[in-house]
Amino acid sequence: MSTLDTLLSIDNNKLNVTNEKINIIRLSEMAGEDVIFEIRPLSIKEINSFPKMDDTDMLIHAIYMALVSPKLSDERLLKKYDCLTPKELIKKILLPTEISGLYSAFNRAMGFVENGEDNEKTLEEGVN
Repeated sequence: MSTLDTLLSIDNNKLNVTNEKINIIRLSEMAGEDVIFEIRPLSIKEINSFPKMDDTDMLIHAIYMALVSPKLSDERLLKKYDCLTPKELIKKILLPTEISGLYSAFNRAMGFVENGEDNEKTLEEGVN
C-alpha cells in the first residue's frame, strides 16, 4: 500500500493528540499530594503567534500556552503567590530544572524526543 493510501485509510477521529503529565516532585512533597502539570501540544497557528523573545521567556511562554492544568491564571493562585500574571507565577513557584522538565514534556507532547547523547531533537518514529 502506498503512503497516500495509508494516510487515506486513517480514521480522522484517531488523530487525537496525547497530553503529557509531569509530577513536580518538590511541590508534591511540600503539598503532601501529587502536583501534576498537564501539557498539550500546540497548533502551528499557536506556535506562529509567539512574540519575539529571549530563550528563557520562550520556554515560559510555551509552557503557559500548552498548560492544560493547573489553571495558573486562577485569581486565587495569583493572589496567594503575589503574582500579576501566570508567567510570573511559573517563574516564582518552579525551579529552573522544573521549568526545563515541563518544556521537555511539551516537546514530547509535540512529538519530539531526544535522540542520543547530543540531545538532537527528532520526530518520534512510530514504526514498529
